[in-house]
Amino acid sequence: MRKRKTEKEVPVRNNPGICKRFEYDESKKTWKDTGKFRAMRRVVKDGISRKEQAIFSNIEDARNFRGGSTDKPVSSGRDIHLNRPENSNVGMTFGGLVAKWKPFHFLKLEHSTKQTYEKRLPNLHFLMNVPVERIKTSVIDDLVSHWVETYPKGGQRCTFEKELNLVKVILNFYRKRINPSYLVPVLLEHYEAADVAKKATPEVASLTQEELSKFLDELKSSKSPIFHTMALTQFCLGLRVGELCGMRWEDVNLDTGVARIEQTVSWDLMTWEPRIKLRPKNGKVRILVMPEILVQELRRLKPQRDRDVQLIFHKKGGPMNRQTIGKAYNRALERLGYTHVRGTHMLRKTAATVANEITGDFYAVSRLMDHSSPNVTLRYVSQTSAGKRKVADALNSALMNQEKKKESSKAIESSNDDLSAPVPARPRHENPVLLRLVKSNG
Repeated sequence: MRKRKTEKEVPVRNNPGICKRFEYDESKKTWKDTGKFRAMRRVVKDGISRKEQAIFSNIEDARNFRGGSTDKPVSSGRDIHLNRPENSNVGMTFGGLVAKWKPFHFLKLEHSTKQTYEKRLPNLHFLMNVPVERIKTSVIDDLVSHWVETYPKGGQRCTFEKELNLVKVILNFYRKRINPSYLVPVLLEHYEAADVAKKATPEVASLTQEELSKFLDELKSSKSPIFHTMALTQFCLGLRVGELCGMRWEDVNLDTGVARIEQTVSWDLMTWEPRIKLRPKNGKVRILVMPEILVQELRRLKPQRDRDVQLIFHKKGGPMNRQTIGKAYNRALERLGYTHVRGTHMLRKTAATVANEITGDFYAVSRLMDHSSPNVTLRYVSQTSAGKRKVADALNSALMNQEKKKESSKAIESSNDDLSAPVPARPRHENPVLLRLVKSNG
């Protein structure tokens, strides 16, 4: 029989790297809070990354140690570490700033976005023990050099742009909240140096109108035609897959053809467990007009719905799994032989590309996509071959017009040359007419 553990540690929520310690009370058969916290961090000394940990009697000391505002504390001999007094006035380090930045900044982020940030933060360990006021241009130079020399192995990393963006976000938080006179030292030159592989910007992965039609037909003829309705809805409204999965029947008015996007579904990147968030990604409720073909499709689907479930698309009453949707789309794409697109987001990019191609109203497309800036929309709109042909034809037309103007100008000059030549004299008549004055007899 396995012996029960007498101690355990539980991660403290919103405090990564800090665990709370518990002891098992045999008399009450329950776990007792010891009031102790174990904090862990990584530091770079002499160019070598090392792991440090210490135990504290309060969460504040554990946070300071985790954030890098204190050195490795001394042990009191009671399984508790105490911060040295001389470290109490040390200026805020970058690690300490991260500890202050995360609880506030993460309030407005989706769970999946938080996990993405958590994956990038370890790449900033080079700065964690550096006081923020000492982070100047030269320190960012060293950071970029550290990345470029250490990380690229086997061509896995092409750029560190996202890590630099994260550094700017955190340092901007320091400037706005703590020291308004601080200048963020991340420069354009750092982005250029962090661009390890200088490559052409890849083409936006989207379907052409013909490919889209075949893709929808392929989904419609599959064993689960519900994915056809989902793909049609996502394309017609330009939705993110989370917004698609969060749509309810009460959000669509099939009489007026109007849809409200009020909530979204996010998935844990580790377990893929879904959860509903009561606001879309940018926190704004959107009112969209549904194309008639989508209205007819939803009218066909509505009588088949489970009246006890609010969601339009669901699995046993709960939100669908994003992986399941992506696999259904990918299987249809593979059967058609389309290898240039994958996943669920390609339908959103296809919607932006087709809408821009037909309407020519780029800013209307940007509003449909619910992007914070038109610059983001540029990454969604593909320059199709038809669009490139239009540009080529326009340039060709401009050159042809110039050639025609040159030819017309030459013709006019030639005509003017003829008019300026000497005019031949009029030939004389053999019998010239003589004019006489006749006196009237009256």
